[in-house]
Amino acid sequence: MNQGILLAAAVLVAGGTSLLTSQLLQQPAAAAAPADSAAFASMQNEIETLQRDLAALRSNADTRVAETSANGTMRIAANEPDAALIEAAVERALEKRGMARTKSDDAAAPAATDAKSALASLRGKSDFWSNAEFYKRIHADGRMGELIAAFEAAAETAPNDTGAQMDLGNAYLAYLQLDNSKWALSQKADQSFDRVLAIDDTHWNARFTKAMSYTFWPDFLGKKKEAIAHFETLMTQQDSRPAQAHESNTYLILGNLLEQRGETEKAKEVWRRGLRRHPGDAQLTAKVGG
Repeated sequence: MNQGILLAAAVLVAGGTSLLTSQLLQQPAAAAAPADSAAFASMQNEIETLQRDLAALRSNADTRVAETSANGTMRIAANEPDAALIEAAVERALEKRGMARTKSDDAAAPAATDAKSALASLRGKSDFWSNAEFYKRIHADGRMGELIAAFEAAAETAPNDTGAQMDLGNAYLAYLQLDNSKWALSQKADQSFDRVLAIDDTHWNARFTKAMSYTFWPDFLGKKKEAIAHFETLMTQQDSRPAQAHESNTYLILGNLLEQRGETEKAKEVWRRGLRRHPGDAQLTAKVGG
């Protein structure tokens, strides 16, 4: 398999799932409703499926299909998946969770105008899945670079505005979602989240999005270890304040990561710790009882 295709698949899965997580769990600066735990559980299952699919792509990276040419000689052709098919799989994952975009959603998307107006429309809700059709129209018009530049200018003008920095990080990931050749933007997005955390070390969404995205980086980069460290920080911070429903996901995912590393007992202790703060949570209850 062409390594560029494989990297594109990895980036697409990473970008798509982290954005889905952000869309489900993100809380606006003002009062926000907590994420629905059932929707999150469904999403988590789909993430695991996507991870298995990506693992299968890696395991078949050297597979070749022997074809007999007209003169009887053998020709070896790479068995390469179409990146569009991978994106379609992410779309199907959304549909399974009841999050498929409908015509009414498309009609509700703001009309693409100039970059300044587009930025104003996206402020505070700049993640891809909240405005997918809007982003797609801007991309089709060849103006994503212009929009990114506008977000960068806004973030530079307000370096201490966590909202501006989060919007920039989300915009980078949106561009990556539309063009997976822009894989370097994942690092820029990560840096945006770092700037948010430098301003507010307790910013839940920035740390959670950063940690979640690390779980989908290729294993050889060692980001899962950093993801665990960020989730452990979140867990400590959450324990120091009144519990909020969406924070149960920190314990759930941290436990999953530890379980994947073979640290089963430590994983169960994390799930039990989460269940003490979120009694009755169905997913944590299942994990503890499993």
